[in-house]
Amino acid sequence: MTEPTQTYHLYDKTWISQNYDQFRPSYPTSLIQRVMDYLSQGASQQDKFDLAIDVGCGSGISTKQYAPYFNRVIGTDHSATQLDQARQENQHPNVTFQVSAAETLPFEDNTVDLVVCAQAIHWFNMDQFFAEVNRVLKPNTGCVALYAYSIPVIMNCDEAQQLNHHIYFDLFDVPEYKSAHYFTKCCYKNIEWPFSQTIRDNSIIVDSPLDVEAYVNLLHTYSDNVNVDLPYPDPELKIRLAKMLKESTGAEILQHRYTYYYMLGRKPSKI
Repeated sequence: MTEPTQTYHLYDKTWISQNYDQFRPSYPTSLIQRVMDYLSQGASQQDKFDLAIDVGCGSGISTKQYAPYFNRVIGTDHSATQLDQARQENQHPNVTFQVSAAETLPFEDNTVDLVVCAQAIHWFNMDQFFAEVNRVLKPNTGCVALYAYSIPVIMNCDEAQQLNHHIYFDLFDVPEYKSAHYFTKCCYKNIEWPFSQTIRDNSIIVDSPLDVEAYVNLLHTYSDNVNVDLPYPDPELKIRLAKMLKESTGAEILQHRYTYYYMLGRKPSKI
């Protein structure tokens, strides 16, 4: 299986974690419901499932969305800084966070109902991660859900979209990240999936308005742009970039369109 060459500790700066939590898109409720419907198909009727884990949870954007459905939801990530941000924003008593690598999950065998990985698997050693997922999932009923969103398309301004495309596909296409970007740009179609009863879909489309300043901050959350040795991005540079965008496009609000794609699977007898 093709793998990223290493895990990058790109989000260990506090300002990056804060920007990530504030400016990255959340996941639509329709997507979460599809995950839960799939999980429920293989389970006996019950009010709540016991345990869900969100691997590579970052600031907990996806993690907290499962709070109503489980007795316990645990988000794991290698970045303590990201988890600090997640804890600050958490309002659910049944949601907790702990530092852990995706390849060595700190859970007992056959104890987890659902493993979720949102916008993160492209940084993992997938063979090791999938082996761990199979180990911790409950037999017969345990499920895994991978999902992410595509590079956004700006719908209401051609000039802004041309710049957006250039930033994501040219400026950000640096050698260190080509392996990880390969998976995201292919919408995970190239992932060798070892689980049974597989569902793949990319039919969820969400439009999200962002003002120009928020768009500039969003750019600062992507891996290619955060791997810099700075305590905080130059505020003057951000102001100049926002001003340039407004003057060149005439747009105050940029309408972003995200396509969400997901893969669902159930624990097989062997992996």
